[in-house]
Amino acid sequence: MPKRDPVPSINKANLFIGIGMIAALVGVLGLLLGYFVGQQTSASDTPSMRTTPQLVDGLRQGVHEHQDFAVHVKGSRISFNDDRFLSTEGTDKSPNVHLHAPRTDVAHLHREQTTYDEFFLSLGMELTDSCLKLVTGERLCNDTTNSLKFVVNGVRVDKLQFERMTDLGRVLISYGPVAASLQGELASVGDEACIPGENCAERLPPGGLEKEPCAKSAGECH
Repeated sequence: MPKRDPVPSINKANLFIGIGMIAALVGVLGLLLGYFVGQQTSASDTPSMRTTPQLVDGLRQGVHEHQDFAVHVKGSRISFNDDRFLSTEGTDKSPNVHLHAPRTDVAHLHREQTTYDEFFLSLGMELTDSCLKLVTGERLCNDTTNSLKFVVNGVRVDKLQFERMTDLGRVLISYGPVAASLQGELASVGDEACIPGENCAERLPPGGLEKEPCAKSAGECH
């Protein structure tokens, strides 16, 4: 039988050096992975409070409807008569839902199943069932002192974010003291959606609508 060469002994110093290098490499890879995940998380968390994706436009039919709304924060009504919120002829903040002068508290709906989530995002704001993010970036959330309240067609509801906006609906969104009365704010919600919707002929201005870029008889915004 041929004689086998003896198995060389392992150099313990080299073994420890090798283990140390592997551990260091694993540590560096862990740091890089942690940094990447942190960047991704930060980028996704910063701008949005949303929890579900928007609806797919291709699966929704076109409509031409209008809804009155009012938003109050701690007793003060938010004015939407502002270039940051208004769409103009040929330039819509969103093709699905937007605001036009002169009736800046009437939402124009052009896609079925449009939600309040979608509407507020188009204005540079965000609305959830517990928080309202203003265009300034300030977030107003439910706490022990203040709360977000919703009234739809005179009925108090708990959720609004993913509810569908409706033709001729009247909606109040209010953030303020938990036990505050909403009677005064409810009275501020207009009833002008029927005018651009042309559902109330007796209320149309003499000679027709005043250069309304999104009236129902126009067929589409132009």
